[in-house]
Amino acid sequence: MNTIPSDFTCAFRQIARHRAFSATVIVTLALGIGATTTFFSILNALTFRPLAFPDSDRLVAVRTFERPQTSSSEASYSSVLDVARSTPALRSAVAFTSREVNAAGAEGAERALSSAVSGDLFDLLGASFSIGRPFLAEEHRSHAAVAVISHRFWTRHYAADPQAIGRPVVIDGRALDIVGVAPEGFGFPRDTDIWVVMDESATPPSVGVVGRLPDGVSVAQANAALAAASIDVGSAQGRQLSLSVGVIRLREWMTPAKQQRLITAMLFATVLILLIACANLAGLLVAHLGSRRQEIAVRTALGACRSRIVTLLLMESLALALVGGAFGILVAQWGIALFAATLGKPDGQGWLNFAIDGRVLLFTFGASLATALLFGLVPSIGATRLDLRGVLQENVRTVGVAPRGRRLRVILVATQMAVSLGFIAAASAVVVSTRAFETLGPGFAREQLAVLHVTLAGTAYDSAAARMAFVDRASTHVGAIPGVVRVSATSHLPLADRDVPYSRVEFEGAEPNGAGRAASLRFVAGDYPGTVGLPIRRGRSFSAADAADPRTPLVLVNETMVRRYWPDADPLGKRLRLPDSPYRDAWLTIAGVVGDVSQRNPGDDPENQVYLPLAHSRDISVVVRASHDAASIMMSARRAVASVDSTIPINARTFDDVHAWYVRDRTLQGFVLGSLGLVALVLAALGVYAVMALLVSHERREFAIRIALGSSNQAVQRLVLGRSLRVAAGGIVAGLMLASVMTSLLSRIFFGVRPFDPRIMMGAALLLAATALFASWWPARRAMNLDPMAVLRT
Repeated sequence: MNTIPSDFTCAFRQIARHRAFSATVIVTLALGIGATTTFFSILNALTFRPLAFPDSDRLVAVRTFERPQTSSSEASYSSVLDVARSTPALRSAVAFTSREVNAAGAEGAERALSSAVSGDLFDLLGASFSIGRPFLAEEHRSHAAVAVISHRFWTRHYAADPQAIGRPVVIDGRALDIVGVAPEGFGFPRDTDIWVVMDESATPPSVGVVGRLPDGVSVAQANAALAAASIDVGSAQGRQLSLSVGVIRLREWMTPAKQQRLITAMLFATVLILLIACANLAGLLVAHLGSRRQEIAVRTALGACRSRIVTLLLMESLALALVGGAFGILVAQWGIALFAATLGKPDGQGWLNFAIDGRVLLFTFGASLATALLFGLVPSIGATRLDLRGVLQENVRTVGVAPRGRRLRVILVATQMAVSLGFIAAASAVVVSTRAFETLGPGFAREQLAVLHVTLAGTAYDSAAARMAFVDRASTHVGAIPGVVRVSATSHLPLADRDVPYSRVEFEGAEPNGAGRAASLRFVAGDYPGTVGLPIRRGRSFSAADAADPRTPLVLVNETMVRRYWPDADPLGKRLRLPDSPYRDAWLTIAGVVGDVSQRNPGDDPENQVYLPLAHSRDISVVVRASHDAASIMMSARRAVASVDSTIPINARTFDDVHAWYVRDRTLQGFVLGSLGLVALVLAALGVYAVMALLVSHERREFAIRIALGSSNQAVQRLVLGRSLRVAAGGIVAGLMLASVMTSLLSRIFFGVRPFDPRIMMGAALLLAATALFASWWPARRAMNLDPMAVLRT
């Protein structure tokens, strides 16, 4: 043990002595370990870091699954609660359901997330209140009009005033008394701002249940107990429940599976890059140790055993790896900051913390040890297999690198370049498809459009007349703003609102041609096609008189529907019925035919689309066409809508912002792949530089002889650059094959990605060739500037 400090001292001396070699190794490891640590720290936040609740490993979410061979489909959430509360294997089961609401506090209104809870959720999760208290048992029993607000909502709307307790917060027109403020950072189940008492007699559309396992009870034991309790509760109720109840860890329920899979894939990709970097470093170390053969032979001749020399050489590799790992942590901090700034946290996952913690540091230390073994062990063992007499009789002029070591090093660098080309081509394909995705026409003129979204919740807007009165007044006020050309309204904005409703379609009289009689529905008011620039192919749009007379409702249909059902007939005046819509009992007359629009994804096959009067929708987007920049009229339009009802929150944005948000995911996926490609490219450049630098160093006499025999400096430079291009050529050929496989896989996932795009492949190949030339330029200059007399005298 006493030799370890001296071995490390000796190792750092060697690092300082061979500065160029050491710098190449450290930079390569810093990039490889840094990229790997970046993605591990994100995966750590998603998967391993404890939740911000006391004893969080005991928290579970209750889930249900179909029980085979049951005939009954009855299983209300109250039954699930009965099952969860009937067994000692689960403690303090609490139900919750969430929805977006119009929330008005002391400082105006906003759209907020509200969660109704059936019990003491805060006690279950160990949340201590900033001020006030949680709900009382009698408040749950009486469904009292009380609320707990989040710390951020308290700060935004009540200026963190302790006197906010007892003051009202208005949710969808209903006033609730504030009884408590949740602790800072608490927002369970997602990013909740307001908690209310759940009415357990109602049947909400979606309910979750969370509970805590007693000490000594495992998830498997709880699942067995709950399965038995499901049968017992069903028997007590005189029926057989079709759903069985079980639990999963709360973290598993809260973790976004899609992001976890993506980050795991990226982690494996960076590990692959790091492994190739280690292989490249192993070849570099073989060459480096080849130049130290006499030093190793002298140590052996003086009595050092083979294991001792291997230990010393491994200590040098370990010292290099630890320094590289230390710099890798700095690279990871930059990578995490860049990731957080660009990708951010998934919606509703504000509890995630990407910071580097002890687990991440342990991972980095382990990665450093592993890389030290991967690139150091085999070369260190190989370096001790020496013919002592032959090595000690060698002149320094004859010291070089064995052809086998050189070939191995070249193969490893070519492999790294192939992987680099694969990632770069894949990233380029995604970026190109993203550009095509952004420029695809959605079917209407999205420029100079502003959108103001409101939700007409509360009893004041229960009637269709009240909702249409709001739309009419808002449209009139907004239309009076200078610079506004047209104003209309819709229930579902293209690209932004993807959850459009559907209905079956029934036709009056003879059935038209075509199959698949279903259509997506959009509810509009005013001259919506004229406002958004949606072309009218036949007939006309809605008029004010049409909206005023609901007895004869008119509809618009899109071109695709006409081509499918009336390819050789005039659809105007035809009547249809939509049994799954608010107009289920009415025959609707086709007044016009409009162009197709992309509702979810640009480039998707067109679907049947029907436009109906807006009166039956509470979610409304007021669409404004401006004469110039839509952003310039945004504030005036917001004030105009707020003047109709100041208690309704307004989400105002331009349609360019909507479109940019829509393509954000695709852009970020290209960014992640591009980042990996950039790391791989830099590592490949370092590998080429190292190979060519060592080649120049070990073949100085050959170059000196060439110059002495009359070769020009430029000829020597071309020789070195030519060897570099030969190394790159093998990597490019293999990389093109790998890139073809990767882009073929991506073409099945991303719209617009071609399995083999010649432009992308050629660009990536040229980039790799240019990188190889750039990386070998300095070694080539060293070769061409050799003094042949000085070299040959040594």
